[in-house]
Amino acid sequence: MEHDIVDLIQKLPEYFVPERAKGTHVTAQLNLQKETTEYWTLQIADQQCFVSKGKTEKPQLELTAKAEDLLAVLSGQLSASRAYMQGKLHLRGSMLQALKISEFFNIPADLMKNIKM
Repeated sequence: MEHDIVDLIQKLPEYFVPERAKGTHVTAQLNLQKETTEYWTLQIADQQCFVSKGKTEKPQLELTAKAEDLLAVLSGQLSASRAYMQGKLHLRGSMLQALKISEFFNIPADLMKNIKM
């Protein structure tokens, strides 16, 4: 079954593993580059995850990438540092936070294979 990338972004809280995010408080802006750029806000605080469409003021972390590359980073299939070094990910903020964010989600690999961009 094919999944739309927007659906998957909206469902990130379902794949969130709260115990992995203990002590983390971060607001990240995800800039998904498709035909146009879509902006999403990802908030992790008190072992909870929230996603909303749109920009956020003064994010602690800003990640900009093609939609498929950003999802690969969030799912742990591609490390943030490798994506950054390959020019697939543009980052404003802490690389350490970017690396940690991918640890907070457990997105099934079969779901990642069936994403419609």
